[in-house]
Amino acid sequence: FDKPTLLLWGADDPHFGPRWAERLAADIPGVVGIELLADTGHLLMEERPQEVARHILEFLARPASRTPAASGPVAG
Repeated sequence: FDKPTLLLWGADDPHFGPRWAERLAADIPGVVGIELLADTGHLLMEERPQEVARHILEFLARPASRTPAASGPVAG
């Protein structure tokens, strides 16, 4: 995973909360951002398909040298 990688994460995931996204981000060299989807659980692609698609399209449209506007560190 040394290519630019965007993590999309459900902010209210009951199984793997936002801290898991931070752990993955630290372990995957290519991570350029974490996008937390508010009011979204574990199946974000089913719960918020349009929002997931928008994030993916925006990420893919950016030049590889630029990092996406990430949500920043996860609090708490």
